[in-house]
Amino acid sequence: MALMIIAMLAAFSGFAALCATTRRQIRQIWKTPPSAAKLRLVRIAGWLTLALALLPCIAWWTSGGGDRWTPFMGFVAWTCLLPIAALALTLLFTFAGRKVILAAAVAGGVAWTMTLAWGLGAFA
Repeated sequence: MALMIIAMLAAFSGFAALCATTRRQIRQIWKTPPSAAKLRLVRIAGWLTLALALLPCIAWWTSGGGDRWTPFMGFVAWTCLLPIAALALTLLFTFAGRKVILAAAVAGGVAWTMTLAWGLGAFA
């Protein structure tokens, strides 16, 4: 279950980072217009965090055992998780814009920390 929480936090945070770099949202989220380098860095972090969400999905689905539990099922779970995270971000962003982006940044830090802990065997 912890792996799916990591995946959801990572997907939510990745989409929030990508949302924070769109021209339409820059005025609403950033207090001062960011530099092109900062936008590029946030975009790269967003894509890496979305990719991070794939790893726990694959690990969770392959840990079930048997012939039916394959890494491809983890990929399918990831592709089903992405729209759920995007919808949650969209609904929350409508009401609390900047606060949601800050909360997503915290969620991303938690997701990366939990992934590191999982990689070191803390969830075994």
